[in-house]
Amino acid sequence: MKVYYPGNRENIRLYVQPGIDHPETSEWFEGGKPKMFEVHFKNQVAEVDDNIGQYLLDKKLAIKSLSRIITNVSNKFKRAK
Repeated sequence: MKVYYPGNRENIRLYVQPGIDHPETSEWFEGGKPKMFEVHFKNQVAEVDDNIGQYLLDKKLAIKSLSRIITNVSNKFKRAK
């Protein structure tokens, strides 16, 4: 799944532990402890597993559409004039 970083940084790494919020999902655990996942956004885009992508969307750490980013940038330029 492709997800997009909603902030104004093009390249960023996020570290998430979805197992803390969702203990029922066994794939997010290793040895009984929640796994840490690194999500690397390059040019505001990351390709991730569908479950991780949905977690990022639910937590508002990512957005599903690039058009929202373009709209936000466009609005910033309008205000700057």
